[in-house]
Amino acid sequence: MRQNPFALRPLRAEEGHLFVGRDAMVRRIFEAVRFGTPRHFLVKGPRGGGRTSLLGSVAGMAETSYIHSMLPEDGCIDRFLSEMYCTLVGFDSPNGGRASIIDQIIASTTPSSSGQLALLMFDDPSLAPDVFSALFKRTQSLLRRLDAVIVVAVTDDQCAQFDEHLLDQFEVLDPVAEFDEKVVTSLVETRIQGATSQPWSAPKRLIAAVMEQSGGLPAKVVRLMRDYIDVRRLDRAEHADVTELRMRLKTLPSEVDESMPFSPQGAMVASAGIATSTAEWTTTQQPSPGDSEPAAEAFETPLVDEELPLLPSTPWVDEQAGAELI
Repeated sequence: MRQNPFALRPLRAEEGHLFVGRDAMVRRIFEAVRFGTPRHFLVKGPRGGGRTSLLGSVAGMAETSYIHSMLPEDGCIDRFLSEMYCTLVGFDSPNGGRASIIDQIIASTTPSSSGQLALLMFDDPSLAPDVFSALFKRTQSLLRRLDAVIVVAVTDDQCAQFDEHLLDQFEVLDPVAEFDEKVVTSLVETRIQGATSQPWSAPKRLIAAVMEQSGGLPAKVVRLMRDYIDVRRLDRAEHADVTELRMRLKTLPSEVDESMPFSPQGAMVASAGIATSTAEWTTTQQPSPGDSEPAAEAFETPLVDEELPLLPSTPWVDEQAGAELI
């Protein structure tokens, strides 16, 4: 495992293979793009619910897509139009003022040779809710004139500022809600398998503990797994969330799947735990003459809890040092 696969950031367009859940939403948006049907979708949900990752996943499927994630904080229409112009038309300054900008934006959204529409997405959870709603009230007439699929992602607070008339301009998709146990399992397994390139099944008690502690909110699941792996891999001091997870794991019934994958170094030992810590790492480099051999006890003392769930023990490669850390 070269790096911790649980990065706490939205998935990028090229990482669509890591996206799990929300299949109906993805299909609905992409079908509109593919069949050339201009539509305006509204995706709403809490912070950390995976709205931005959803947009990134859909963006990777479309021929032409743009995500606007830094909207004018003061709701300035001219700045909004200027950013759309730079995205869709180019960086040359147009002549004729606002009317010319609008005309060229409209002309730039013609379907591709395959008939697919451009996919324009707007997502800025940090923008004040009243500014966000006012901005789209002012620009709705322009957006309606585009041959494009428009997706606007909003937090619950931002959506609360949309009046009935503005909401009627959108096809409101099902709210981005917390994941159930099945999807959380898929999220954890997909990330681990992507980092290790080998099959791995998440222990049921690990998923149960993560579900109980995170409530299934994607951002909380990813953060919890990231910190847990960092503690086990890097021998870092754990904080309260990781301690709580370990306590939950110890109190749940043991249902660890023993059919674990094999690493390139040979069969994994069932009692090896999630990974070795820094004190257990060894390198493939031979000690230079005069260097003393490390004490065997330094690498044989178990620093992991044998009762905790297992992760594939793929080598951790320190590329800068050129050493393979096992």
